[in-house]
Amino acid sequence: MMRHIVAAAGVLAMMSGLAMAETTAVVRTDPGYVAAAPHKTTVVKKRVNRYGQLVKVKKTHRDGFYGSSTTRTRTVTDPATGVSTKTRMIERE
Repeated sequence: MMRHIVAAAGVLAMMSGLAMAETTAVVRTDPGYVAAAPHKTTVVKKRVNRYGQLVKVKKTHRDGFYGSSTTRTRTVTDPATGVSTKTRMIERE
């Protein structure tokens, strides 16, 4: 009987730890928003450039055991044709 109680307590502890690890906070600011996870931060900004194209810049910073990295993605969408051009750059620290 005691081993069932210990096993149930272990399962409950693992499930609560998993639930806490999946929480994500999203903070809306002008002109973009920030999504923060325990080891990852994402900032997205949208604007219209002087040619009338929609520009979306997304910057993601990850902290890990073996180091950190920053990924920058820039997407330019032409509203007349609907064609998108995506540029991605990764920096390791």
